[in-house]
Amino acid sequence: MDDDSDTGGSPDVIVGCTDCNSTYPAQRAGDGFRPIGTDGTCDCGNDEFETIDAD
Repeated sequence: MDDDSDTGGSPDVIVGCTDCNSTYPAQRAGDGFRPIGTDGTCDCGNDEFETIDAD
């Protein structure tokens, strides 16, 4: 099984939705991010995320 198809796992980063700013623990996936526990999209339906600075 390809790891990119999983919806669970350990987070690598915290990301925010670029549309509604909801935050998710996520894994790096190719050239983007996959929020853990989702189908790859935010609750608002957006599928683009950016990392949240820890500072």
